[in-house]
Amino acid sequence: MKLEWDQIIHVYFPVTVAIFAQVAFLLLPINLRTWRTDLLNAWTYSGIQMFVAGMLFAVIPRIFSVFYLSDAASIVVISSVFLASWWRIVRSIPLEATFPVTPEPVEMPVVSFDSFYNPERLRQLGELSGDDSYTIQRQRALREMLARRRVDRGSGDSEEE
Repeated sequence: MKLEWDQIIHVYFPVTVAIFAQVAFLLLPINLRTWRTDLLNAWTYSGIQMFVAGMLFAVIPRIFSVFYLSDAASIVVISSVFLASWWRIVRSIPLEATFPVTPEPVEMPVVSFDSFYNPERLRQLGELSGDDSYTIQRQRALREMLARRRVDRGSGDSEEE
């Protein structure tokens, strides 16, 4: 009976420890938000998972000469770890997060010209001095700008004065 338990421990214990270690490593938290910005992080996470699986299921058992999986079984286990890591990545990054988010339309303020012709404003405009050289220059520049932008109704071209 002792021989059987020794064989069972020798055969299954390293693989069981490796499985628990790999599951614990797969359960470590990851913080990935979008596919566009975190694709390199996702591949790195998956690559590290495969590296750890290779160490736990292939390299370490062979170094210590304990029971190790065959090459085909090692490939299946490492592929399974790869698929599990990508399943975890896909679950953590929703596909709809990769598309641009369209913001809610912002209501533009309503422009009101109700106060444009109020008596107080017209009085202030009427009190502007026509003798001030700065005011005269501004009025001249405004007239020239308006003349350049004026559209000829027949041709659609701007007139130059």
